[in-house]
Amino acid sequence: MKKKIFITAKPRTGKSTAIKKVVDLIGKENCYGFYTEEIRIDGKREGFKIITMDGREGILASTRSESKVRLSRYGLELDTFEELCISSITNLPNTDKLIIIDEVGPIQMFSESFKKTLIEVIKEPNPIIGTIFFKDHPWIDEFKNRAEVSLIEITFDNRDEIPKKLIEGFEIS
Repeated sequence: MKKKIFITAKPRTGKSTAIKKVVDLIGKENCYGFYTEEIRIDGKREGFKIITMDGREGILASTRSESKVRLSRYGLELDTFEELCISSITNLPNTDKLIIIDEVGPIQMFSESFKKTLIEVIKEPNPIIGTIFFKDHPWIDEFKNRAEVSLIEITFDNRDEIPKKLIEGFEIS
């Protein structure tokens, strides 16, 4: 079975940035999956959007959302999340391509479909690089302890070297 590595770190340490660097180094054409980006308005974080490797985008969470599903000040757009994310990591025709999963965190835990899909995907042959919530969370902690999953902690000291080391570890060119 190929590697399934999830990066963990305290908030704002560079998990998503490391994922984007991996994608830049190997090319989107060699990846499936998705990553998240902050939505900032006037310098303030107002939400998050999802971007798939095939170029689709959608809102994951927003302070302006009218969704009844909420986490803190964010309304969660679970239908959009499930449509984009689940389709980007399932039924993949090429088992050599890297799957990017950014992130497995509290927002994503509102989706039972995503949790089920995640368990299925880590059993597939594709290599995976993802990001995962740093703090304690019952479901996420159980996922972190699965035999298929390896964790790497990013710090301010090692964050610049992690993307290249990940690629070398997978022997992806």
